[in-house]
Amino acid sequence: MSSERPKGLQDFLRGVSPQGMSPEDGVRISKCTICGKSVNPNTDFVNGISVKEYFQSGMCQEDQDKIFGG
Repeated sequence: MSSERPKGLQDFLRGVSPQGMSPEDGVRISKCTICGKSVNPNTDFVNGISVKEYFQSGMCQEDQDKIFGG
């Protein structure tokens, strides 16, 4: 479901992530790229939009709510 980003962009995103992960890294190991919490996309999100955001950003529901005001 995630789109593979160019290596340079993945490296940049790893550099700005508190966990040192790109969204692809986080999704691959089922961890939030912001807080490092384990993520299960089948059960941990309130709706399909939040699941899509996880696959784009690697953020768990709690961090999505903090950033987007959920």
